[in-house]
Order: sequence, then structure tokens, then C-alpha cells
Amino acid sequence: MISFLLLVVLTASVCAGQLQVNVSQAVYQAEENSNITMEWTVTPIMPLTDLSIWFSSRGSEYEPLTTVYLLRNGVDYPEAQDEQFTGRVQVDKDELRKGNIRLHLSSLRTNDSGSYECVVSTNDEFSVARSSLNVTAATPQPEEPEPTEGGRIVLIGAAPAALAVLIAVAALVCRACWLGSPDQQETDTTERSVQQSGEETTSDLQSAGSCRPSHTLIS
Repeated sequence: MISFLLLVVLTASVCAGQLQVNVSQAVYQAEENSNITMEWTVTPIMPLTDLSIWFSSRGSEYEPLTTVYLLRNGVDYPEAQDEQFTGRVQVDKDELRKGNIRLHLSSLRTNDSGSYECVVSTNDEFSVARSSLNVTAATPQPEEPEPTEGGRIVLIGAAPAALAVLIAVAALVCRACWLGSPDQQETDTTERSVQQSGEETTSDLQSAGSCRPSHTLIS
């Protein structure tokens, strides 16, 4: 890592200006836990064995640079990579052979936000281009009702009082529907008929009891 930085510093004095790195997009926006691909282009196109590429990042201008990815003469150096980016960075070497530098960063974190610098160098010159990445926190998903066995629905996070109100309303609706059904109306009519019949029978018995037979005494 130190030797690479020294190479960049020493070659600055002999930079011929033919090697050029251009950024495809100045600012990238992404959400936490997603993936992103940042792109640069380099001219002229040359064999990978002649190129060294160093990607670095820092959250602000006051923070030290951290190594995102290092390739020297076509060979990866994962031991130079900062722990923050371990296992989350890939560079497409097939595209690199065409002059397209594509840095794939997966499982984004909010602390990945910052300035990203791409330094491309050869044996006698180098070029630098920068992009910035802003990673926002993931939006929490609202909880939804989950169906359970028997067709019942469990309301996630519902207050007991709210559940009691829902149950009471459901009971009233069911009772209203049942009372308004033809079977129930017929049952009510039958009950009223039986009640009226019973009242009439009772009245007749009372009337019969009040009428005493008259006896004529024959002397």
C-alpha cells in the first residue's frame, strides 16, 4: 500500500497527460442494504498488466483515506482493503480491458457515504477522478395483518381495547343479520302464535270455571 502511494507521488512529476480517467456520474444516491455500481472510464485502453488502480474513500475531508480496492499490474491485493469493505467489492475485469472501470459495492451501509477517488497509474503517469456516494437509511416497512389457521386474522400491534370494540361490532352485526333472516322471522311468528293460543286457552278455562251448573231441587 505504501509503495503504491509512493508510486503515485513519484510519477506525478513525469505525468505526460495522455492517461485520462473520467467519471461517469458525479453523485450517486442509494439506500441502505442495496447494491450499487460506480463507473469511470480510462483512456487510452491498455493491457491490465500495465495498469494499477486504487480506489479510496473517506466520509469527509477531515477523515483519513481508506482503501476500497487495489489492483496492481492486473493483480488484486485484497490484503490492502479496509475491513469496512471486505467481501463487498468487485471490479469487472472484462470491462476494464475495454477501458470501463466498474466498481460494484454490495450490502450498502450508511457509513459507506462519502467521496470515492479512483487513481489509475502506469509506469510513467497517473490520473485521478472522484465521485460521491450518499447512502440513506432504509425505510421501515409497515406491519400488515397476518392470516392464521381457521381463517382468523391476527392484528399485529393492535391494542386490546381496539380488539374488544371490533369483536363487539362484529357480534352486533351478526345478531342483526340473524334477527332479520326469514327463519328467525318465522320462528318469532310461531312463538307469538303459540303464546296467543295459550292465552286464549287460559281465558276459556277461566270462563268455564266461573259458570257453575244450576241444580233444580225437586221436592
